[in-house]
Amino acid sequence: MSDLALRYAFAFVATQLVECPIYARGPLRGHRRPWIAAFVASLLTHPIAALLLPALLGQVLERPVWVPGVTALTTDFALRVAAFGLVSEGFAVLVEAAYLSALGVRRALAWSLLANGASAGLGAALTLTLGFP
Repeated sequence: MSDLALRYAFAFVATQLVECPIYARGPLRGHRRPWIAAFVASLLTHPIAALLLPALLGQVLERPVWVPGVTALTTDFALRVAAFGLVSEGFAVLVEAAYLSALGVRRALAWSLLANGASAGLGAALTLTLGFP
């Protein structure tokens, strides 16, 4: 398994471990299959938010957003991470909110912000402390 595939798999599992309980025990609690509906929310957005959008943003910025083991914690890096966060997490929040709204969830945007904020926070903490994913 390549380094990118391993990092992506870890990030996807971590995202599901954080977001699924928030969605399934929160706004989707009364849904017929809350855990499946919760899993689908991140499944819709994670590949695009974690792989496609950073690659496209890297093209716009003319350099990768993050190169594991190479990228130093500099102001330039912080600005690239902020841009990545706004684009990728903004995409995830809006798409998941639309998905939740289609399922009849009230305050779908607030729930999406909570779930994505929690998983993005965990991802940032893991990256800063462990350098992974």
